[in-house]
Amino acid sequence: MTSSQCVADRNNCNNEECEAYYVFAKIDDAINNAVNSITIKDMVNEKL
Repeated sequence: MTSSQCVADRNNCNNEECEAYYVFAKIDDAINNAVNSITIKDMVNEKL
């Protein structure tokens, strides 16, 4: 299974091979969400 398959199917990833990809995908999502939130906040602050 490739990493992209694991990430795409992470809700059904129960085998150990996918476990690390699952964890990294969650971290990646969290980072992306944080970056997006900060960017939106900065844009709002600039307009105010």
